[in-house]
Amino acid sequence: MARRRTRSRARPRSYFRRLRRRGTRKIPFELAITAGAIPFVKANDGFTYTPLQAIQAGKYEDAMRSLMDGLTPIGWYGDVDIIRYLNPFDMSRGRYMKMLLYAGLASKVRKRVVKIPFDRIPIVGRYVS
Repeated sequence: MARRRTRSRARPRSYFRRLRRRGTRKIPFELAITAGAIPFVKANDGFTYTPLQAIQAGKYEDAMRSLMDGLTPIGWYGDVDIIRYLNPFDMSRGRYMKMLLYAGLASKVRKRVVKIPFDRIPIVGRYVS
């Protein structure tokens, strides 16, 4: 009779992947700067106010119109211009969203090319990478 071979295992087989403890998620530096610049930039060239200027003047409808035109392809009056929104070089519709997109791409390139130790900066290093 042939003897059956059994494997001896040092530890039992684990069927579940071990959870990794991650630190807090950090926002890229470029994205933080761009998000902070949005209130100071006009949504497109036809606007007379930036969102911050409209809020300071008490024109909340203009501030909402500026944010809506800067972030979505839908205009304040319901017009949808998806072609101008998707064109990455036409900043007349969706300017804020394109700024955030370019900042994200710039942060990916920067992280590949240069290592900046933001962890050594006392307060900022906790939230920015």
